[in-house]
Amino acid sequence: MVPKLDARYAYVSGVVRSLEKKMLKKADYQKMAESSPNEIRQVFQDAGYGFSEDSLDNAVLELQSFVEKNSFEKDLTDLFRLHWDYRKAALFLKRTLREEPLGDLPPWGLYPVEEFSRQMESGRSSLPESLGKAMEKAASDFELHFSAHRIDSIMEREYLSEFYGRIPKKNRYLFDYFSVVADSINLITALRYMEKGLLSDDFMEFFIPFGFIGRDRLDDIWETDRSALGGRMAATKYGKELSDAVSQALAERDFTILDNYFLMAKLDILSKSIYSAFGLEVLVAYYEKKVIEIETLRRIFRAKKSGLPEEETREVISYVL
Repeated sequence: MVPKLDARYAYVSGVVRSLEKKMLKKADYQKMAESSPNEIRQVFQDAGYGFSEDSLDNAVLELQSFVEKNSFEKDLTDLFRLHWDYRKAALFLKRTLREEPLGDLPPWGLYPVEEFSRQMESGRSSLPESLGKAMEKAASDFELHFSAHRIDSIMEREYLSEFYGRIPKKNRYLFDYFSVVADSINLITALRYMEKGLLSDDFMEFFIPFGFIGRDRLDDIWETDRSALGGRMAATKYGKELSDAVSQALAERDFTILDNYFLMAKLDILSKSIYSAFGLEVLVAYYEKKVIEIETLRRIFRAKKSGLPEEETREVISYVL
Protein backbone atom coordinates (compact mmCIF):
# COMPACT_ATOMS: atom_id res chain seq x y z
CA MET A 1 0.00 0.00 0.00
CA VAL A 2 1.96 3.03 -1.30
CA PRO A 3 0.11 6.33 -0.71
CA LYS A 4 -0.30 8.61 -3.74
CA LEU A 5 2.02 11.62 -3.92
CA ASP A 6 0.54 15.12 -3.79
CA ALA A 7 3.01 17.93 -4.45
CA ARG A 8 0.88 20.48 -2.58
CA TYR A 9 1.99 18.79 0.64
CA ALA A 10 5.71 18.77 -0.12
CA TYR A 11 6.59 21.54 2.36
CA VAL A 12 4.29 20.50 5.20
CA SER A 13 5.40 16.88 4.81
CA GLY A 14 8.94 18.01 5.51
CA VAL A 15 7.71 19.85 8.62
CA VAL A 16 5.80 16.77 9.76
CA ARG A 17 8.84 14.51 9.29
CA SER A 18 10.77 16.84 11.59
CA LEU A 19 7.97 16.84 14.19
CA GLU A 20 7.67 13.05 14.03
CA LYS A 21 11.27 12.74 15.19
CA LYS A 22 10.26 14.50 18.42
CA MET A 23 7.33 12.19 19.13
CA LEU A 24 7.54 9.95 22.17
CA LYS A 25 9.04 6.51 21.82
CA LYS A 26 8.80 3.30 23.77
CA ALA A 27 11.65 4.31 26.09
CA ASP A 28 9.88 7.59 26.92
CA TYR A 29 6.68 5.79 27.92
CA GLN A 30 8.66 3.29 29.95
CA LYS A 31 10.35 6.13 31.82
CA MET A 32 6.97 7.70 32.58
CA ALA A 33 5.55 4.41 33.87
CA GLU A 34 8.58 3.98 36.12
CA SER A 35 8.62 7.56 37.42
CA SER A 36 7.74 8.29 41.03
CA PRO A 37 5.07 10.88 41.93
CA ASN A 38 7.89 13.34 42.60
CA GLU A 39 9.51 12.74 39.21
CA ILE A 40 6.59 12.45 36.82
CA ARG A 41 5.84 16.18 36.48
CA GLN A 42 9.39 16.88 35.29
CA VAL A 43 9.31 13.89 32.93
CA PHE A 44 6.16 15.28 31.29
CA GLN A 45 7.78 18.71 30.98
CA ASP A 46 10.89 17.17 29.40
CA ALA A 47 8.56 15.57 26.82
CA GLY A 48 7.03 18.96 26.00
CA TYR A 49 3.80 18.59 27.98
CA GLY A 50 2.44 19.98 31.21
CA PHE A 51 1.31 17.51 33.86
CA SER A 52 -2.39 18.41 33.79
CA GLU A 53 -5.62 17.70 31.92
CA ASP A 54 -5.70 21.34 30.74
CA SER A 55 -2.24 21.03 29.21
CA LEU A 56 -3.26 17.89 27.33
CA ASP A 57 -6.48 19.58 26.18
CA ASN A 58 -4.41 22.47 24.84
CA ALA A 59 -2.12 20.02 23.03
CA VAL A 60 -5.16 18.67 21.15
CA LEU A 61 -6.27 22.21 20.24
CA GLU A 62 -2.76 23.08 18.99
CA LEU A 63 -2.69 19.90 16.92
CA GLN A 64 -6.04 20.74 15.34
CA SER A 65 -4.82 24.24 14.52
CA PHE A 66 -1.70 22.80 12.88
CA VAL A 67 -3.77 20.51 10.64
CA GLU A 68 -6.24 23.29 9.79
CA LYS A 69 -3.41 25.62 8.82
CA ASN A 70 -1.63 23.11 6.60
CA SER A 71 -4.45 21.20 4.92
CA PHE A 72 -5.37 21.77 1.29
CA GLU A 73 -8.53 19.69 1.70
CA LYS A 74 -10.38 21.55 4.44
CA ASP A 75 -13.62 19.67 3.96
CA LEU A 76 -11.85 16.39 4.70
CA THR A 77 -9.55 17.46 7.52
CA ASP A 78 -12.38 19.38 9.21
CA LEU A 79 -14.09 15.99 9.49
CA PHE A 80 -11.34 14.87 11.86
CA ARG A 81 -12.09 17.82 14.11
CA LEU A 82 -15.83 17.20 13.70
CA HIS A 83 -15.34 13.81 15.36
CA TRP A 84 -14.85 15.65 18.65
CA ASP A 85 -18.16 17.43 18.07
CA TYR A 86 -19.98 14.12 17.66
CA ARG A 87 -18.43 12.89 20.91
CA LYS A 88 -19.20 16.17 22.64
CA ALA A 89 -22.77 15.99 21.35
CA ALA A 90 -23.10 12.49 22.82
CA LEU A 91 -22.02 13.80 26.23
CA PHE A 92 -24.39 16.75 25.89
CA LEU A 93 -27.32 14.46 25.07
CA LYS A 94 -26.62 11.98 27.87
CA ARG A 95 -26.45 14.71 30.49
CA THR A 96 -29.38 16.80 29.31
CA LEU A 97 -31.72 13.89 28.57
CA ARG A 98 -31.05 12.45 32.03
CA GLU A 99 -31.49 15.94 33.49
CA GLU A 100 -27.99 15.98 34.91
CA PRO A 101 -25.81 19.10 35.27
CA LEU A 102 -24.13 19.81 31.96
CA GLY A 103 -20.77 20.57 33.56
CA ASP A 104 -17.66 21.09 31.48
CA LEU A 105 -17.53 19.61 27.99
CA PRO A 106 -14.29 19.05 26.04
CA PRO A 107 -13.10 22.24 24.31
CA TRP A 108 -12.18 20.50 21.03
CA GLY A 109 -14.16 20.48 17.84
CA LEU A 110 -15.66 23.12 15.58
CA TYR A 111 -18.86 24.15 17.38
CA PRO A 112 -19.70 25.67 20.78
CA VAL A 113 -22.05 23.87 23.15
CA GLU A 114 -24.73 26.56 22.59
CA GLU A 115 -25.28 25.16 19.10
CA PHE A 116 -26.17 21.76 20.57
CA SER A 117 -28.83 23.44 22.72
CA ARG A 118 -30.26 25.32 19.73
CA GLN A 119 -30.40 22.10 17.71
CA MET A 120 -32.40 20.27 20.37
CA GLU A 121 -34.70 23.21 21.13
CA SER A 122 -35.60 24.29 17.60
CA GLY A 123 -33.81 22.07 15.11
CA ARG A 124 -32.06 25.19 13.84
CA SER A 125 -28.36 25.70 14.46
CA SER A 126 -25.05 26.16 12.67
CA LEU A 127 -24.31 22.45 13.08
CA PRO A 128 -23.81 20.37 9.92
CA GLU A 129 -27.01 18.66 8.81
CA SER A 130 -25.46 15.22 9.41
CA LEU A 131 -24.60 16.05 13.03
CA GLY A 132 -28.02 17.59 13.72
CA LYS A 133 -29.79 14.52 12.34
CA ALA A 134 -27.54 12.22 14.36
CA MET A 135 -28.44 14.10 17.55
CA GLU A 136 -32.15 13.91 16.76
CA LYS A 137 -31.87 10.19 16.02
CA ALA A 138 -30.02 9.55 19.31
CA ALA A 139 -32.52 11.63 21.30
CA SER A 140 -35.48 9.77 19.77
CA ASP A 141 -33.83 6.46 20.56
CA PHE A 142 -33.32 7.51 24.18
CA GLU A 143 -37.04 8.26 24.50
CA LEU A 144 -37.75 4.66 23.48
CA HIS A 145 -35.01 2.80 25.36
CA PHE A 146 -33.78 5.17 28.12
CA SER A 147 -30.27 3.81 27.47
CA ALA A 148 -27.33 6.22 27.55
CA HIS A 149 -24.84 3.78 26.01
CA ARG A 150 -27.00 3.61 22.88
CA ILE A 151 -26.40 7.34 22.41
CA ASP A 152 -22.64 6.73 22.16
CA SER A 153 -23.16 3.90 19.67
CA ILE A 154 -25.51 5.91 17.48
CA MET A 155 -23.31 9.00 17.38
CA GLU A 156 -20.17 6.99 16.59
CA ARG A 157 -21.91 5.02 13.84
CA GLU A 158 -23.34 8.17 12.27
CA TYR A 159 -20.00 9.97 12.35
CA LEU A 160 -18.02 7.12 10.81
CA SER A 161 -20.64 6.53 8.13
CA GLU A 162 -20.47 10.23 7.22
CA PHE A 163 -16.68 10.22 7.21
CA TYR A 164 -16.29 7.00 5.26
CA GLY A 165 -18.62 8.28 2.56
CA ARG A 166 -16.42 11.35 2.03
CA ILE A 167 -12.97 9.73 1.89
CA PRO A 168 -11.46 10.16 -1.61
CA LYS A 169 -12.35 6.91 -3.36
CA LYS A 170 -8.83 6.21 -4.61
CA ASN A 171 -7.20 6.73 -1.22
CA ARG A 172 -6.59 3.15 -0.10
CA TYR A 173 -4.53 4.30 2.86
CA LEU A 174 -7.41 6.19 4.49
CA PHE A 175 -9.92 3.48 3.59
CA ASP A 176 -7.78 0.85 5.30
CA TYR A 177 -7.22 2.97 8.39
CA PHE A 178 -10.89 3.72 8.93
CA SER A 179 -11.82 0.13 8.19
CA VAL A 180 -9.73 -0.81 11.23
CA VAL A 181 -11.49 1.91 13.24
CA ALA A 182 -14.86 0.43 12.23
CA ASP A 183 -13.73 -3.13 13.01
CA SER A 184 -12.61 -2.15 16.50
CA ILE A 185 -15.97 -0.57 17.32
CA ASN A 186 -18.04 -3.32 15.68
CA LEU A 187 -16.23 -6.25 17.26
CA ILE A 188 -15.98 -4.82 20.78
CA THR A 189 -19.64 -3.72 20.69
CA ALA A 190 -20.77 -7.14 19.45
CA LEU A 191 -18.83 -8.97 22.17
CA ARG A 192 -20.11 -6.62 24.88
CA TYR A 193 -23.69 -7.17 23.73
CA MET A 194 -23.20 -10.93 23.66
CA GLU A 195 -21.74 -10.88 27.18
CA LYS A 196 -24.71 -8.85 28.44
CA GLY A 197 -27.15 -11.40 27.00
CA LEU A 198 -28.45 -9.01 24.33
CA LEU A 199 -29.47 -10.34 20.93
CA SER A 200 -27.70 -10.11 17.59
CA ASP A 201 -30.52 -7.88 16.32
CA ASP A 202 -29.75 -5.39 19.11
CA PHE A 203 -26.15 -5.15 17.91
CA MET A 204 -27.02 -4.93 14.23
CA GLU A 205 -28.85 -1.67 14.90
CA PHE A 206 -25.42 -0.14 15.50
CA PHE A 207 -23.35 -2.09 12.97
CA ILE A 208 -21.01 0.19 11.02
CA PRO A 209 -21.31 -1.08 7.44
CA PHE A 210 -17.68 -1.18 6.43
CA GLY A 211 -14.48 -2.75 7.69
CA PHE A 212 -12.54 -5.95 7.17
CA ILE A 213 -14.76 -8.03 9.49
CA GLY A 214 -18.07 -8.59 7.76
CA ARG A 215 -21.59 -8.54 9.16
CA ASP A 216 -21.99 -12.33 8.81
CA ARG A 217 -18.88 -13.09 10.87
CA LEU A 218 -20.03 -10.75 13.62
CA ASP A 219 -23.52 -12.26 13.52
CA ASP A 220 -21.89 -15.70 14.03
CA ILE A 221 -20.75 -14.58 17.48
CA TRP A 222 -24.22 -15.46 18.81
CA GLU A 223 -24.08 -18.92 17.18
CA THR A 224 -20.58 -19.86 18.35
CA ASP A 225 -19.56 -21.35 21.66
CA ARG A 226 -17.93 -18.66 23.80
CA SER A 227 -14.72 -20.68 24.14
CA ALA A 228 -14.38 -20.87 20.34
CA LEU A 229 -14.94 -17.20 19.54
CA GLY A 230 -11.24 -16.35 19.51
CA GLY A 231 -10.58 -19.08 16.97
CA ARG A 232 -13.30 -17.69 14.70
CA MET A 233 -11.36 -14.44 14.43
CA ALA A 234 -8.23 -16.20 13.17
CA ALA A 235 -9.81 -16.38 9.69
CA THR A 236 -10.08 -12.58 9.47
CA LYS A 237 -7.49 -10.19 8.03
CA TYR A 238 -6.02 -9.83 11.52
CA GLY A 239 -5.23 -13.52 11.97
CA LYS A 240 -3.89 -15.16 15.12
CA GLU A 241 -3.09 -11.90 16.92
CA LEU A 242 -6.75 -10.88 17.01
CA SER A 243 -7.75 -14.45 17.82
CA ASP A 244 -5.49 -14.42 20.88
CA ALA A 245 -6.68 -10.95 21.94
CA VAL A 246 -10.35 -12.00 21.76
CA SER A 247 -9.68 -15.18 23.74
CA GLN A 248 -7.80 -13.27 26.42
CA ALA A 249 -10.39 -10.48 26.64
CA LEU A 250 -13.21 -13.00 27.12
CA ALA A 251 -11.24 -15.10 29.58
CA GLU A 252 -10.34 -12.10 31.72
CA ARG A 253 -13.60 -10.22 31.02
CA ASP A 254 -11.50 -7.20 30.12
CA PHE A 255 -12.21 -5.47 26.81
CA THR A 256 -9.37 -2.99 27.25
CA ILE A 257 -7.27 -5.86 25.88
CA LEU A 258 -9.10 -5.46 22.56
CA ASP A 259 -8.95 -1.66 22.76
CA ASN A 260 -5.18 -1.95 23.06
CA TYR A 261 -4.94 -4.53 20.28
CA PHE A 262 -6.76 -2.27 17.84
CA LEU A 263 -4.67 0.72 18.89
CA MET A 264 -1.61 -1.30 17.84
CA ALA A 265 -3.34 -2.20 14.55
CA LYS A 266 -4.04 1.49 13.90
CA LEU A 267 -0.46 2.46 14.69
CA ASP A 268 0.75 -0.22 12.27
CA ILE A 269 -1.23 1.33 9.41
CA LEU A 270 -0.21 4.85 10.41
CA SER A 271 3.44 3.80 10.26
CA LYS A 272 3.01 3.15 6.52
CA SER A 273 2.82 6.88 5.88
CA ILE A 274 6.64 6.71 5.63
CA TYR A 275 6.13 5.32 2.11
CA SER A 276 4.69 8.65 0.99
CA ALA A 277 7.27 11.35 0.31
CA PHE A 278 4.50 13.93 0.52
CA GLY A 279 0.73 13.89 0.50
CA LEU A 280 -2.42 14.22 2.58
CA GLU A 281 -1.60 10.85 4.18
CA VAL A 282 1.47 12.31 5.87
CA LEU A 283 -0.60 15.03 7.58
CA VAL A 284 -3.45 12.67 8.50
CA ALA A 285 -1.09 10.04 9.88
CA TYR A 286 0.71 12.63 12.01
CA TYR A 287 -2.61 13.90 13.37
CA GLU A 288 -3.81 10.40 14.30
CA LYS A 289 -0.45 9.37 15.81
CA LYS A 290 -0.29 12.58 17.82
CA VAL A 291 -3.86 12.09 19.12
CA ILE A 292 -2.87 8.60 20.29
CA GLU A 293 0.26 10.04 21.94
CA ILE A 294 -1.76 12.68 23.81
CA GLU A 295 -4.41 10.17 24.90
CA THR A 296 -1.66 7.80 26.08
CA LEU A 297 -0.24 10.62 28.21
CA ARG A 298 -3.74 11.23 29.54
CA ARG A 299 -3.89 7.58 30.64
CA ILE A 300 -0.50 7.95 32.35
CA PHE A 301 -1.55 11.21 34.00
CA ARG A 302 -4.72 9.66 35.41
CA ALA A 303 -2.88 6.52 36.50
CA LYS A 304 -0.29 8.54 38.39
CA LYS A 305 -2.88 10.89 39.92
CA SER A 306 -4.87 7.91 41.19
CA GLY A 307 -1.75 6.28 42.63
CA LEU A 308 -1.65 3.20 40.39
CA PRO A 309 1.56 1.20 40.80
CA GLU A 310 4.06 0.92 37.96
CA GLU A 311 2.89 -2.52 36.82
CA GLU A 312 -0.74 -1.38 36.44
CA THR A 313 0.33 1.81 34.71
CA ARG A 314 2.20 -0.32 32.18
CA GLU A 315 -0.95 -2.35 31.56
CA VAL A 316 -3.04 0.69 30.61
CA ILE A 317 -0.44 1.75 28.01
CA SER A 318 0.64 -1.73 26.90
CA TYR A 319 -0.04 -0.90 23.23
CA VAL A 320 3.01 1.43 23.13
CA LEU A 321 5.37 -0.72 25.19
